[in-house]
Amino acid sequence: MALIATDTLGSVAAVDFEKFPPGAHLVQMYKSDDALIAALADFVCAGLNVGEGVICLATPTHLAACADACRARARDLDVEVAAVEDRYVVLDAADVLGRFMTGSGPDEYVFDAVLSALLRRAGRGGRRGTMDWKQYEATADVPHDAHAIYPGVTMNGGGTIWMDEVKVEVVP
Repeated sequence: MALIATDTLGSVAAVDFEKFPPGAHLVQMYKSDDALIAALADFVCAGLNVGEGVICLATPTHLAACADACRARARDLDVEVAAVEDRYVVLDAADVLGRFMTGSGPDEYVFDAVLSALLRRAGRGGRRGTMDWKQYEATADVPHDAHAIYPGVTMNGGGTIWMDEVKVEVVP
């Protein structure tokens, strides 16, 4: 999917969303609400269709229009279900800005806390696959004169491996 953008001089540029790395952040400048909603719906639908979490900060009017556009474009995409599952996090931009803006500008620590919480929320809902946590253990003989151990993980196909509480123990 690509976004076709024009600047004030009429120059045209295409943005291919699929070429952005995971976690990329995009800013959309627009002249009309229709242009914004079209680009936003393309981006939201593309992310949700491949199992990514999507955060959308906009006015309530734009959020509703984006949801309508997603419903019209992708009959099998249920934005309400995605929202309940925290794969599609929609928030009023003014409310979010109000959380970290001060009289002199954004408070960087509050900004980080607010945005980090949103990213974690969408990341949990947007995580691909349906596998629950599983515990894996491995035992290996290590030569007595070894100076380092380099554990590794392999995966067939694409995806993400989440690891927590990794421990290395000496077993007699």
